[in-house]
Amino acid sequence: MGTAQELDFPAGHPARFDYDPASPEAKEWARLHIHPKGERDFPIGHPKALDTPGNINHVELQPGIDPNHPELEAFTGRTPEQAAAAREVYRAMSEAAKESPALTPTIAMDPPKDKNAARAMQFSDGSGVLIFCPGCEAGHKFDSRWNFNGSLVLPTFTPSYLVQDGSNGTRCHSYITNGKIQFLPDSTHKLSGQTVDLPPIAQMQETIHA
Repeated sequence: MGTAQELDFPAGHPARFDYDPASPEAKEWARLHIHPKGERDFPIGHPKALDTPGNINHVELQPGIDPNHPELEAFTGRTPEQAAAAREVYRAMSEAAKESPALTPTIAMDPPKDKNAARAMQFSDGSGVLIFCPGCEAGHKFDSRWNFNGSLVLPTFTPSYLVQDGSNGTRCHSYITNGKIQFLPDSTHKLSGQTVDLPPIAQMQETIHA
């Protein structure tokens, strides 16, 4: 006994191997799929089928407009009363609006002249990045709480870094941008209010060993 094969066309389909135009199956297929004006574009009874009474094929569709409710506002679907009320609210809001002040442009600091020296070092365990602070003469660690631009030569970290030593009251508050460290005036060490190059990591290691 042979293996049954899946048929590629239903009974009555014109492309079927045993198609007979006079067969009941072929006549039923034609009734469902063929219209006097050509192949059916929609099933029988569909609102947009050509032979469905009251079809809306003659209605030109407009973007955002419901053809069954053309009186509603396009895209929002508001009634004329709702649309008028919304326009009045927008008008009142526009009269009360104030122009936003122009932002002061931010001018990036020039990078250090030596653009080959590494000024930051990543920890091998991936816990953060280390820099050497010339104000504190110590290392500062930046972890996942800061955004890092990924450059160990010209590092940038945001937001600012604040460290306080409770034992002696020393305070260091700084921004590190493009390989430079800007100490804010609330810092209490000798570089308070100054902007200097971030020292290379090699210099940090020499200082620590010394």
